[in-house]
This record gives sequence, structure tokens and C-alpha cells, in this order.
Amino acid sequence: MKTTTSILTGLCALILLTGCGSVAIVQRDAWERQKTDVEELKGEVQKLRAQVNNGVQEQDRQIKLLKADMSVFFADLKNSVSRVSGQLEQNQYDLKNLSKTTEKLSERRYILKGAAGDSASRSDSLLVSDKMDVQKLFKIARQDFNARDYVRAKQEFEEIITKFPQDELVDDCLYWIGETHYVQKKYAEAVIEYRKIVEEYPTDNCAPSAAYKAGLCYEKLDDEKNMKKAWTDLIEKYPSSDEAGLARARLKM
Repeated sequence: MKTTTSILTGLCALILLTGCGSVAIVQRDAWERQKTDVEELKGEVQKLRAQVNNGVQEQDRQIKLLKADMSVFFADLKNSVSRVSGQLEQNQYDLKNLSKTTEKLSERRYILKGAAGDSASRSDSLLVSDKMDVQKLFKIARQDFNARDYVRAKQEFEEIITKFPQDELVDDCLYWIGETHYVQKKYAEAVIEYRKIVEEYPTDNCAPSAAYKAGLCYEKLDDEKNMKKAWTDLIEKYPSSDEAGLARARLKM
């Protein structure tokens, strides 16, 4: 009887131990599955974070590109507006100059048309009018010279000489014709006009200046002989003039 009881007790203990071991195994398996699930969830979370970060970075990149495009667009727009504004100002300036030129041409045409008549049939009042017309033409020519329109200025000075050959401004016109050549470095042509004044109008106020400029032309042309002669003659004929002082200084150089 005692033996049977011991056997039963041992069997019960074995059953209990076996049951506890099974429970432990089951719990361990469940823990491993939970651990695996947690790791998978962590991986998914990391993937989501990476996607979010990539999305934010891409959004930032797109925003930067958009800002750059807008900056370029507005810079181009500003340049375009500036060009249009500049062109408008230039057009206004050109129109203003064109208006002035048209007025000068109309005035010159009117004056020259009046000068084409028979001078023998003119009254004293007409001669006075002619004098005023010559002065207007001369002023127009000087304005064109100052505006560096040398071709037109030369033509206008020549027209005065042709239409009013006896006027006292003829020698001044010759001088300024010489100047139109000189500023364009046409020294051979310029010296011809300066020499005309010295030879044909030796008592005129611009004669000393013409003589000095003739010497400068010869200097530019490397004609030392005629340069020295022009300035020596200038000193002899107009010793008290400012140009004579300049010539003396140049000859001593």
C-alpha cells in the first residue's frame, strides 16, 4: 500500500513538472514572437522615418529650386524693365534731337533760299536781314560742330561761304572748316584752310590762331621744316599775340 502511494505521488509530481515545462516553453515561444514583432515594427518605423525625412529633404530641395527660379525670373524681369525704360529715354532723347535738327534744317533752308536771289536788287533792309541770317547759319554750324557732327558742320560753313562770299564771317568759317578736319586728324586738309586765312585774311582776329594751328598740323605730319617756318612767321607777324608765345615755347622744345 505504501509502495503504491509512493508511485502515485511520483507520477503526480512528474506530471506537474512536465506541465510546468510545457507552459514555460509556450511562454518562451510567445515572447520570441512578440520580440520578433517588435523588431519588425521598429524596422517599419525606421522605414517610415526615412521616407518622411527623404520627403522633407525633397520638399526643401524643390522649395530652393523654386526660390532660385523666382530669383532668376525677377532679375530678368528687372533687366527687361530697365532696358525698356532705357530705350524709352533714348527714343525721347532722339526725338528731341530730331526736332531740334528739323528746326535747324528748316531755318537754314529758309535762309539759303532767301540768299539765292539777285543781290543787286536788294534794299538796305534786306542786306541787314542777310547779316542776321548769316549769323544764324553760323550759330547753327557751330552748334553742330560742338555736337561733334563734323560732316554737317563743315557743309554748313561751306554753304555760308558760297552764299555770302563777302560777309565778314567767311574767314571764321574757313577757320572752323579747318577745325572740322583737325579734330578728325585730317591734318593735310586742315592746314590748307588755316593757310588760306593767314594768306587771304592776315589782319583778321583768327589769323594768329590759324597760323599756330598750321604749325601744329605740320608737326603732326612730321614736316619739321614747314612747322618751324609757320611758327617763325607767326612770331614775326603777330609778336604780341598769345599764339606767338605758344610758338616760341614750342620752338624751344
